Amino acid sequence: MSRVTSKGQITIPRDIRNKFSLLPGTEVDVIAVDNQVLIVKSRPENQFLKWLGRGKHYSKQEIDLNIDQLRGRTDE
Repeated sequence: MSRVTSKGQITIPRDIRNKFSLLPGTEVDVIAVDNQVLIVKSRPENQFLKWLGRGKHYSKQEIDLNIDQLRGRTDE
């Protein structure tokens, strides 16, 4: 059984650390679900999702022009 220290730390038993590859430095999320506390491995941020919807205020022509400019295909 693990205990919470005065600093809010706990020790995860070795067999659980090994089973889930929780190495030193592994980032985890602590989630409250109803009356339970879950510790889950953090997922790497999906780089695509942070850009999702960024171009919705521009027309297709404006987006194409910006891409061409970034790629050096126009003189504008």
